[in-house]
Amino acid sequence: MKRRDFIGRTSMTLAAAAASEAWLTSVLRGQASAATPDIFGTYFGVGPEEMKRLLEICLSRGADFADLFFEHRVASSLFFEEEKVKAASRGIDAGVGVRVVKGDQVGFAFSEDLSMESLSTAARTASAIANDAAAKAKVMPIGLAKLKNLYPIGDLATEADLNRKLGFINEANKTARAYSPKITRVTCSFNDEVKYLAYANSDGVSWTDMQPVFVFSTSCIAEEGTNRQTGYESGGGRIGLEYFAKKRPAADIAREAARLSVTLLEAKDIEAGPMTVVLGPKDSGVLLHEAVGHGLEADFNRKNLSNYSGRVGQRVASDLCTVVDEGLFENMRGTINVDDEGGAPTSTVLIENGILKGYLHDRISAQAMKVNATGNGRRQSYAYSPMPRMTHTYMRARQVGSRGNSEVGQARHLCQEVRRWTGRHHEGRLHVFGQRKLPDRGWKAYDAAQGRDAHRQRSGRDDEGHDGRQRPAVRRRRLDVRQERAERARGHGHPDVQGL
Repeated sequence: MKRRDFIGRTSMTLAAAAASEAWLTSVLRGQASAATPDIFGTYFGVGPEEMKRLLEICLSRGADFADLFFEHRVASSLFFEEEKVKAASRGIDAGVGVRVVKGDQVGFAFSEDLSMESLSTAARTASAIANDAAAKAKVMPIGLAKLKNLYPIGDLATEADLNRKLGFINEANKTARAYSPKITRVTCSFNDEVKYLAYANSDGVSWTDMQPVFVFSTSCIAEEGTNRQTGYESGGGRIGLEYFAKKRPAADIAREAARLSVTLLEAKDIEAGPMTVVLGPKDSGVLLHEAVGHGLEADFNRKNLSNYSGRVGQRVASDLCTVVDEGLFENMRGTINVDDEGGAPTSTVLIENGILKGYLHDRISAQAMKVNATGNGRRQSYAYSPMPRMTHTYMRARQVGSRGNSEVGQARHLCQEVRRWTGRHHEGRLHVFGQRKLPDRGWKAYDAAQGRDAHRQRSGRDDEGHDGRQRPAVRRRRLDVRQERAERARGHGHPDVQGL
């Protein structure tokens, strides 16, 4: 679709202004307003009648259900390196996804052209999944739901003055360089976006939402002779720039990145082999997310592709482990006011005292497995159909007795050195029981537990995160630890982490 047609056909004042020099100037000066009383009309140019007509087209061939997902995304980024801004960008992406469901079959189409002609074509395309003249599903009257706002914003980052963002970057850069003369390079990035979303389905459910998010990160390189180490730290969430005043200053983020890089200069290379380890709360959380959380998403289990398929009611972990998915924490990155198919976010217990209780579901997987949806229907964007995906998946902290807490406590400050993850294997520093003086480096830990309960042995209370929530440190009785340098020399790849 041509840019001129996009502006003309959608009749959106803000979209037209977004293309103008005046609007861009107002954004840079922090004058653009985040208030949007009518997301449907302002960003997409549609009302209840247009939505009803589109949904009727979707059901015209006998489908059971249909929905429309509208998205208008504004994103910007800054990258700072070598005492200067190396890259800056700002962009807008908008479109509508049309989904039609017949049984467990899904027809899907999307359009970046917001004219009724193009949207009707997308609806007809998606409706081709059905061919049932006897079907009687009809579009119900559409009502707009009122959502609880779990991410109130005081100062939207995407509309902030550019110089304010640069101020946070400069603060971080100066703080990191002042930490130690061993710091030789500092890089900072500021990435932010806001999504204006609107939704309507054939059951009459409709909602709108504004989803902001930003991430501020700092990376430091420390050098001592030929020894070079990197430290990284970040902050942010579904919150505005008030984050830096109320939760964590940019200087604190930079100071932690610098501390990690300098500390690692003294770290020792670890010996390879299976061993008992303790992971700090951040890192056991990432391991939980990758090795366990994805395996509890229902689409994998419907296809028997997960270690947890067909195991509901069985023991899959230590009785110390209770795993929950919960998208209800205010201003956190994984929090949602509503999932992408109209479901309310919930607190879903997935594993309770080591027993598998269930999976994360969207509408289709819940119907197929005859359970209630859990509010986890998520979309990558308007161009994708929803699927069951996590919000915040975490393990509840447990008191495990004096010995367990002592073991966890001994390793606490060392566990927190573990920071870097890539894909589904762990790259970072590890503390091994009996070797306490310095963090270790140059290792990769592979978990081949295959979803069994043998290896996650203890969880104990550890420090609170920046959100005020208690997170456990976790003792692993066995992890296969391999030397990074030896792996590189042998040219080995990186197998996926398989289970809890």
